[in-house]
Amino acid sequence: MFVFSSCTNNNIQSPNEVILTTADNVVIRGTYYQGASNRGLILLHQLGSDRHSYDKFIQEALKYNFSIIAIDFRGHGDSEMDYADFTEDDFKGMEKDATAAKVYLKSQGIKNIYVVGASIGANTAINLASHDKEIEAVIALSPSFNYKGISTRDNVINLKIPLLIIISNGDSVSYDDSLIMAKLTDADLLILSGFEHGTNTLTNETEDKIFEWLEE
Repeated sequence: MFVFSSCTNNNIQSPNEVILTTADNVVIRGTYYQGASNRGLILLHQLGSDRHSYDKFIQEALKYNFSIIAIDFRGHGDSEMDYADFTEDDFKGMEKDATAAKVYLKSQGIKNIYVVGASIGANTAINLASHDKEIEAVIALSPSFNYKGISTRDNVINLKIPLLIIISNGDSVSYDDSLIMAKLTDADLLILSGFEHGTNTLTNETEDKIFEWLEE
């Protein structure tokens, strides 16, 4: 059962703080922006970060009229728990956080849902999309085959929706794994020069590429 609440704010593109209760009764927090279309983005951050790592990206996404929910994973930011104490099962539970965000978007009338994930959030996004047929596309920033026990190898092979992978050629583990992912799937691959990882790959250029890709 999912439980959520938010403050009242009817202004388009104004942020609402939301509190979500996941299927396993973890309370997580996020920020929701109501856009002018029925297309929605779920934003999943990387390990040790929080929803605010996407603040600049959100401002760009709003120009394209997306509704957006950015969450703090369990153990991060303003959400319950502490990731420093996590087992692999706790990390795997973050997929339930992403599912709660999707349920919230659906409750707001959003019909077309896409997920952007960074690093461990990219792995979670891939796995969510492989298990949830309501997700229509994934943008994975620096994914890998295994991050803290979150394995993507089988799930990425079974993914039947568009996948865009963004990696840096100096980010060795993610780079090597992503090249194999692209061979195993029909994923689109954007390779950057340097060592940037996760949300640090989000530049003006890569953001433009992401929204061009989503508009195709």
